[in-house]
Amino acid sequence: MISVTDAALTLESRGLLRRMKTKFSPRVIDYMAEIIGQPIPDELAEFYSENIESICQFSSYVPVWNEWIGFRSSEREFWQSIPQAVPLFSDGCGSIFGLDLQYPGPRHGVYFFDHIDRFKFPSQPVGSSLATSLLILGDWDRALQEGWPDDWMEKIDPEIKNCLRVEPKWGWPED
Repeated sequence: MISVTDAALTLESRGLLRRMKTKFSPRVIDYMAEIIGQPIPDELAEFYSENIESICQFSSYVPVWNEWIGFRSSEREFWQSIPQAVPLFSDGCGSIFGLDLQYPGPRHGVYFFDHIDRFKFPSQPVGSSLATSLLILGDWDRALQEGWPDDWMEKIDPEIKNCLRVEPKWGWPED
């Protein structure tokens, strides 16, 4: 199985990934463990360590540290607003891609959470692990624009069909 680091390097080599200039990963890892009330999954720690700013047009959600005030208090409210997942990326329209925390294990699925549903439940799997979801996000718009077959995500991540929270609905989540 591919690691978050390997997926990030693959996307970066394709010109699809941008990294933040400032690195706060140890602080972010501790802060997020405090927010979710448990140590964060290894793949999430690896994600924060990769310092990803965006994949294509999907901006990452990473708590921002400020030397004068620490983490912004409004961020705590945001991170706690979706108790079943850790927000990873914005879709640019108010919805998020989030790492599922409902099922314990070494790998956690990533799902699309629609703002229309107020993030109450996932509407579509986006990867059986954080690493594979990064690769899928890298091809998301291209797949739509070029009319890739409905099972294109499964070709990148054969395990996506085993995501437990919701059945795959290939293509763009419907409004």
